[in-house]
Amino acid sequence: MPEWVERRRLDLWESEVTAREAKGASALHALARGVFELGAFNMYAAIEEAETAKLFEELRAAFAAAGVDAPAADAFDFENW
Repeated sequence: MPEWVERRRLDLWESEVTAREAKGASALHALARGVFELGAFNMYAAIEEAETAKLFEELRAAFAAAGVDAPAADAFDFENW
């Protein structure tokens, strides 16, 4: 993704990710999709700190259910993310 940021073409990154998105409903697919959706939520606009933290907590719960621990949303400064 850094190369897309440097080129100022996040739209192309988004297109690339969605074009290659694996079809299916596995737990791993759902987690990967959640990470993409969290990143895409603020991609084209100013960061909405409260909503981003809420979405992060939902994703963190999904990761926890899969046995992956992650810090709570209040450990991050989403305003400067």
